[in-house]
Amino acid sequence: MTFPFDELNMRDHEHVGWVKSQRDPELWHVAAIAVLNYLGDPRGFLVWLMDQPETDRATAGYIFFGAYGSAYLRGQTDFGGEGLSDQEWLDAMKAICRRASSLGFTNDSLGLHPGFEATRQACLDLINRGQVADGIAVPHALLDAPFPPEQKCQYFVEDGAVLDYDPGP
Repeated sequence: MTFPFDELNMRDHEHVGWVKSQRDPELWHVAAIAVLNYLGDPRGFLVWLMDQPETDRATAGYIFFGAYGSAYLRGQTDFGGEGLSDQEWLDAMKAICRRASSLGFTNDSLGLHPGFEATRQACLDLINRGQVADGIAVPHALLDAPFPPEQKCQYFVEDGAVLDYDPGP
């Protein structure tokens, strides 16, 4: 798919609206990576994303495991840094846990890098030891099964911009 913009900026209201309208879990996955690692989430994209039935489990996993999943399960609410404000992180974590403790995920094809497996196991260990903080919805649909191997996406992130071409050599 060719974007109607030279590059997607997930801080731009028009761009976020266009990404949402595409109903493309792979595009959403890469857009979430841009939001997390570079731009913050002033448009509430990550919370919206967890309400979409097509959202791939790997997208939720990338967000949850990428930084603070086990800390959130233990009750931490101050996350600071990594592209999002504390409130944006907290809202995203709540949305992921709500989704993964109820509806689950029908899409599980994008996969995750094997490096996330240790974090998934650490989260499962917290649950098994009864160390999940009161009021936290346990995200079983996210944690209970290993992820398939990571698939190469057709979209790319470079310096926070989502691209529809490979910027590499």
